Amino acid sequence: MDEVVKNIEGCYAKNYKAFIKQAHGIIKDHHDAEEIVQETFVRALRFKHSFNEDGDMTKWIKTILFRCAMNHLNENKMQGMSRGVEEEDIFTDSDADYKGLLSSEVSKMVERISDPKKKQVCYNYFIIGNPLRHVAKCSGLGYNNTAYIVKAFKTDLKKVYS
Repeated sequence: MDEVVKNIEGCYAKNYKAFIKQAHGIIKDHHDAEEIVQETFVRALRFKHSFNEDGDMTKWIKTILFRCAMNHLNENKMQGMSRGVEEEDIFTDSDADYKGLLSSEVSKMVERISDPKKKQVCYNYFIIGNPLRHVAKCSGLGYNNTAYIVKAFKTDLKKVYS
């Protein structure tokens, strides 16, 4: 079995209650919090290749969990079932054009990227929510190249979802 998979499973077992508590603090519903934690680990396993081996596994998974919880809140808001954080608190100004997009749609577009470096950049920026400078550093592509990839993907999102 892959070493990263073992580490993800170990982190899940060790921190399960803390992850439920974090998700519940955002979602305010225990059942939904459990689903968020499950979705978090599915995503962590699916995108294990994007984990920086020098990084902290727990922090990486908590970041994914936070994004999953925020996506859950956003989906509920779009369905008129708001239960917590206001929409303005979920998105930054730079993400304002994408408020109407479901995270699953963005994830599907990221999955279709054939170039592994571009996929890693888009995953870390759009799905995980890492800042551009952090994504540039982790990808090793440099800030300008990373910014170009992000800008091109945003253009693609606008074409598909505008």
